[in-house]
Amino acid sequence: QGHSARIPLKKSLRLKIPVMVISLVALVLTLSFLFIMRVYENQLTDMTHMSMSMLASTIKWGVHRVTTENRPSDIQGMLETMGTQKDISALRMYNTQGEIRFSNNKSEIGQTIDPERLALLEKSKWSLFDFTEDREGVSQKANKIVPFNREPQCVRCHQNSGEIIGVLEISLSLDRVNEVLGSNKTLIAVVWAATLFMVGASLIYFLRTQIVDRISSLQ
Repeated sequence: QGHSARIPLKKSLRLKIPVMVISLVALVLTLSFLFIMRVYENQLTDMTHMSMSMLASTIKWGVHRVTTENRPSDIQGMLETMGTQKDISALRMYNTQGEIRFSNNKSEIGQTIDPERLALLEKSKWSLFDFTEDREGVSQKANKIVPFNREPQCVRCHQNSGEIIGVLEISLSLDRVNEVLGSNKTLIAVVWAATLFMVGASLIYFLRTQIVDRISSLQ
């Protein structure tokens, strides 16, 4: 009877311990995976914001230069040239009424931006960094909006304007960034599965040989 009582206990422990170990290891690795991906996504967001801020500063400097040299017509050519850079979806400048005055896409000059978007910009005081998707939800873009503040040299052409005389909007396609992010997620998932198998198998073997068998021998 003693021998038959030990067998169910041993079988029970051999079944429960692997389940508990694999569940615990899977939980720890999943939380680690989510944490790593969150950190990585935040780093990509910060890098995108920084690069767009640098581009905005470059454009503002160029606009300031051509306007002080009385060459405002060069703004359009500048946006068209810079708009040919890879991943740039749109470069446009518009007034506080939302009328597009300059753009790397000539066909939208004279058009007005979406009223809801305009209201959001007014609420954010013409300074914004956000993400938008197309209507199909397939392509995602990062958008950087910065204002042109009125300076003494601007009064000649903007004497009736307020403190904000214009707005610069930069839209950057995130298709390549999301592609890289997706590839990295796949790689991390493979590493996660391999780690789960190796760590789980090692722990199960250790627990069975060092604990389960010893507990069973005491019965």
